[in-house]
Amino acid sequence: QVKDYIDKEGFTFSIPIDSDNKALIEYNNIYPITGIPTTFMIDREGIIRYARPGAFQGEEQLKAFIALLDE
Repeated sequence: QVKDYIDKEGFTFSIPIDSDNKALIEYNNIYPITGIPTTFMIDREGIIRYARPGAFQGEEQLKAFIALLDE
């Protein structure tokens, strides 16, 4: 998925990927991470209808939110 995005955007610079989480583990030993931004949409009944790691961004997430609002 990351490679597809890099190719789509045409990035020509190196992008390191921590696929085995070694860098994250080492970083966390120095600066403990207490949370990861996550985007949720919760309906009126309190049911989580949408959850994705990361802050809200992009047209794809907006379309997903609009589709859920239309239900």
